[in-house]
Amino acid sequence: MTEDKPIAKPMIDDATCEKMALMFSDEVYLPDDADGFFDLQAAQRDLQLELNATPLTHPKRRTELMQAFFGAAGEGLYLEGPVYANWGSNTYWGERCYANFNLTLVDDGDIFIGSHTMLGPNVTLVATGHPVRPDLRYRGAQYSCPIHIGENVWIDTFTPTHTLRPRATGMQYT
Repeated sequence: MTEDKPIAKPMIDDATCEKMALMFSDEVYLPDDADGFFDLQAAQRDLQLELNATPLTHPKRRTELMQAFFGAAGEGLYLEGPVYANWGSNTYWGERCYANFNLTLVDDGDIFIGSHTMLGPNVTLVATGHPVRPDLRYRGAQYSCPIHIGENVWIDTFTPTHTLRPRATGMQYT
């Protein structure tokens, strides 16, 4: 790990943009590898690995990595490692957010986390699911719905299709 190594966000081409549009459509889709779709996800995972390996004693580098990895990383974002995400780029953090150890973000769909929100240990935010129909699951189909978490929220467990309003406390939502 080098402090001065530049961080580049992975580039998204037109074919990948089309595939990602399916992810955000709230419709069932097949996540196949259209023109390097998984290459983009792999590049995001490389950023995740570097973020998780960067010591807390290097806060500037951690901030740079969070800004490159996430769709938005508000000022004062503090994450205890490790953090896991399908993409990272589909998660948007407000200011002064905190997440404890082992945060998992299944962010094939967008995840919006309001400012001053705190996430407890082992929280999993799941914006993606798999159909109930066995024939679709057999083909590997999935769908994604956004998660919106309001400002000044504390959560210990959360699942899709819930909206927590400002100043709420969420515990074991299913």
